[in-house]
Amino acid sequence: MRSHRLSGPGEKRFLLVLEDGEDVLDELASFVRREHVAAAEFTGIGCLGDVVLRRGSSTRRVVADRGEGLVLKAFDGWISAEGGLSAYVVVSAPSGRRLGGRMAGGHVRSALKLVLTEVDRAELPSIVMR
Repeated sequence: MRSHRLSGPGEKRFLLVLEDGEDVLDELASFVRREHVAAAEFTGIGCLGDVVLRRGSSTRRVVADRGEGLVLKAFDGWISAEGGLSAYVVVSAPSGRRLGGRMAGGHVRSALKLVLTEVDRAELPSIVMR
């Protein structure tokens, strides 16, 4: 993962670029710890090779066809340094079918770009969890 700070002193806003094969949630958690970000919100665009979606009590793993990717139509969430993470995603398969839910795992296909902005921990929803 590559990162670039987009903000000046007193504010933490980063552009994160995840590359092919990287685990999205693990990379986010590692970055937050490394950069001493107490809590943050993020949004992104890109393409996934696979994603694990959680909706209610059911979990479903979706894998892209060989050479294709699952295009992110929406991706946003919150993360805290204490280990809380909540990410929501909507993906579009090459067939045009759209799937969405809470992201419980996933790997990048080609690239994923995120903007991560530090926020006051009190601003995070109480539902933040992985």
